[in-house]
This record gives sequence, C-alpha cells and structure tokens, in this order.
Amino acid sequence: MTAAQDRSMATAHQGWLGLYQRGIGGQPLAGAALPQLMARGTLLAEFVLERGQHGPLPLVHLATHTGWPRLLSLALAGDGRLMLRQRQGEAHAAVSLAAADFLGSGGRFRLTYRWNAPGRHSLLTLESLDGGTIRQAVGANPLPMPQADLAALLAGRGAAVHGDALRWLALSEGTVPVGPGAAFAPSTPVETPSGPRPAMQIRAGDFVQTADAGAQEVLWSGRVALPALGSLAPIRLGAGRFGRTRDIWVLPHTRIAMTGSTVEYMFGTDCVLVEARHLLDSVSASQIERPSMLAWHGILLRGHHLLVADGQQIESLYTGALAAAPMLAATTALADIAAMGKLPTHHRPAIRELRPYEATALAAARARFHAPVAA
Repeated sequence: MTAAQDRSMATAHQGWLGLYQRGIGGQPLAGAALPQLMARGTLLAEFVLERGQHGPLPLVHLATHTGWPRLLSLALAGDGRLMLRQRQGEAHAAVSLAAADFLGSGGRFRLTYRWNAPGRHSLLTLESLDGGTIRQAVGANPLPMPQADLAALLAGRGAAVHGDALRWLALSEGTVPVGPGAAFAPSTPVETPSGPRPAMQIRAGDFVQTADAGAQEVLWSGRVALPALGSLAPIRLGAGRFGRTRDIWVLPHTRIAMTGSTVEYMFGTDCVLVEARHLLDSVSASQIERPSMLAWHGILLRGHHLLVADGQQIESLYTGALAAAPMLAATTALADIAAMGKLPTHHRPAIRELRPYEATALAAARARFHAPVAA
C-alpha cells in the first residue's frame, strides 16, 4: 500500500474506540478515550461455528458481582436464538433473535448490536457471511455501558470472558451501518466522462463511465469506516494483474469482473463477476489483517453496472431487493436515500456472478495456467 493510498484509507476513528482479536487481545485506538458512560453505541463482532454446532454457546460474558452488580451476556441459546441480556442493579434489558435455521449450517457470522439508551431502543443484527442471509430484532430500554465494562470488553479479560467461537469485536460511539455501503478505497480512480477521479471526490448527481452501459448518474456516494479484521480485512489486487498502474484495494465481498480465454472456456461467456475473496493467491491478490480502522467508499447507480478503476472493472453497489425491506434499509449506509424513496431495486447483477465452487475452479485454473484474465 502506497503512502497516498494508506492516507486515503486511514480514518480518524469516526467514533471507534478499540477492538479485540482472539489470540492477540485488546487494541485501544490511539487518541480514542473511553467515555465514563456510553449511552449510545455499537458493538460489532464476528464469530465462527462448525456445522451442526448449537447452543448454549457463550460469545461474550461480562459479570461483576461486587458493589453494583452488572451483567452483559451475548450467547447462542439452546433453541438456536441469539440472545443479548443486560443487568445493572435492579434494571434488566434483553433482545433475542431467532436464527436456528441458518446458524445450524455453520460458517462465519457477523453481529451488530446498536443501542440508544435515551431513545429506549436497540437493534440486534445477525449476518451469515457465507449464506448472504441477514436478520434483525428490535429491543427496548437498553442500558448504557459504564467505562469499566467497555474496558473489560476490549481487553477480553478480568470481568469479561470471550467465547472460543468469537474471532474479534469492536466498539464504537457511533451508529455503525449494516449491509451494503462500501466497496473500495476512497482514493480508487473511477472513470468518468471527463476522465478518472478519486472515488471520494465523486458526489451524487455526478456521472461515471461504466464498462457495460456508458455514462451513468450517481445516486449515492459515501464512505464507511470499518475494522480491518476478519471478513472486513482489505484485499489488495496487484498492479499489472488487475489495475494498470496501481494496486486496487477492495473489501472481500466486492465483485470483480474477470475476462479471458480461461473464462470463456470454463463458463461459455466472455465476462463474469467474482467476489474478491475468491481471487486470493498470495501473489496477485492478497489479504491483510491489521488492528485498525479503514475507510471504504461506495458508489450507487440506478442500475447495477461495472465501474472502471484504473482499467479494472469493479461492480457498483448492488442493492437487490433492499428497497422492499424499508426497516432493514433504514439501518444501512443508504438510509437517507431509502427514506426519500429513491433506493433502486437491482433484479440481477450486471453480468453473471460465479458461484463459490465456480470461483474456486477459476482460481485454480489461474494458478495453473497463469492466464491474464482480469478485465
């Protein structure tokens, strides 16, 4: 990563306080101070389950029995519900989410717990990162978190115990969006009718030049700050193999257009979409975890199209049927445009998307033949 790219992806925390990684421990962010009492905030975490693994299974358990007794428990119950329980003195709060149908298949999961004690509401979100399923439950009367509990959660020791399934967690004073909203580094040069411009300089109402549909108006352009861990760890697509002159940095779920004789031979079409995480080969495409927060940018068009970044075709944001789920849309980075009724429905990707097993086969062919297949 060049110095310019690093600066464009770095973020002044945007409310993030710190993070915890299994095997490494707590990582407070420089310059971020824990508040005495956090009335509003977000807990973001990822965990992994084996197929058939079920509760009761603790993910996070924080208990203080002396003085002012407190409890914060995040766990999978025996009936397959994801449950968050709080107790502070005589006050109690809880929110649960039924998820047995997709937890049983195992895999990687991300949970987001957002609370607003003054507003008396909370939101628990669970995403299956392998299955693409998302589910939410609304809670009432959440309790604010005192500084000692925040410190224990980030340290992962003392009053707090983190379960073996937990891979990492992070805490933010802000409201962290879920779902779509980001794809690539803010400095990524995106082709426009007047030439390439950094993604972070493109605004709603501007036009971008797409590979499949010419000039298209931008409906939304925005930035999200996220931990560079787990399924959110950045992927570097190497210069020469992907970008013409520079590395392209993307989030793992971002779909990349791939072309070439190998693609044509294997799939009977000249161009396909592949999630960046399926392109990893440690040489031309590599993934880097680090205990920090990175900024990511997203560009939404009326249709789903192929943006051009330094010669590499990358998808614009894909919303699917999100517009038909207004409660979910209101919790994403696209909440404002959804509230105005301007969130488009994308019935299908711009071009064919490879299934995971197809992407694996293509990656093996690339490694075997070293064919230039990047669009």
